[in-house]
Amino acid sequence: MKIGTDCIGVGGYGFIVNGGKVLLIRRVGKQMYELPGGTVEFGEKVVDTIRREVKEETGVEISVKEIMSVKETIEETKHWIGFGYRCEYVSGDAKNMEPSKHAEVGWFGIDSMPEDISYMCREGLKLISKEGVM
Repeated sequence: MKIGTDCIGVGGYGFIVNGGKVLLIRRVGKQMYELPGGTVEFGEKVVDTIRREVKEETGVEISVKEIMSVKETIEETKHWIGFGYRCEYVSGDAKNMEPSKHAEVGWFGIDSMPEDISYMCREGLKLISKEGVM
């Protein structure tokens, strides 16, 4: 059984801001920059998924704060529900911990974001512009 195809997939993503910069990843073979995160495992809470995935993908420790967005994607062959949470940086140097999966991992300035960013990232930018959260 393939998650997201044979059954609904659930994902969790972290919008992590540190010193006016946002932590983003770009997956191998894709142009779009995304928030770190991934698939919720059976029996795992979404916030635990985000902490685990961010650490696995980037080496960064975070504190998960509040939910900022929910996005449901239904296409011909897949169905996913993604939860985006605002997170705070705790420690660690961001680096590509999974080079077979990610082409790039890095901090991007709020004012110098790549043009092609994910929905969850755009939602996070809206949130911080409204609340002034940095």
